[in-house]
Amino acid sequence: MAELVDSMLDLMRRLPPTKTQENVYALITICPEYADDLLGSVDQPLQLRTDRATGREYLACDYNRDGESYRYVTPCLLYSLIFEGRSRLV
Repeated sequence: MAELVDSMLDLMRRLPPTKTQENVYALITICPEYADDLLGSVDQPLQLRTDRATGREYLACDYNRDGESYRYVTPCLLYSLIFEGRSRLV
């Protein structure tokens, strides 16, 4: 199965870097069982997101990623990325 991950990474090298995030999520949709491997291997640009409940901004990056969600400053809150980048409270 490592061959599949290598193939996905090879494909990412050939795709335009301006659409890295879209391409990563497209591959995750196709092969969700390799999401952790792919997200851990492909650098993605930093994003600034807004908490809908408080209006505070938080940084969405690999450092505060927890699976398909981001840890937020407020304890026990995770914002999921399952629905095409839309945040929802888990």
